[in-house]
Amino acid sequence: MASASSPDLDITQDGDKFHLKLHSLVQTKETDFSVNEEFEETQQNGVVMKVIAYYLLRLLVIIKVNCNLHRLTDS
Repeated sequence: MASASSPDLDITQDGDKFHLKLHSLVQTKETDFSVNEEFEETQQNGVVMKVIAYYLLRLLVIIKVNCNLHRLTDS
């Protein structure tokens, strides 16, 4: 039953600071961030992501990169 419900997303903004609150029947997750400042976020599965948000024209773009991925180099 819980998987059939869609989560709700509340977004509040104060200048370049944002607060995101994602809530569903089974969990609530909150994130605070500022535009152009990198931060880390842990996903439900334990994976740590590096995140940065920036404006592109009038759009807010959020990029997430998995911190657990290692760059391959020639030996």
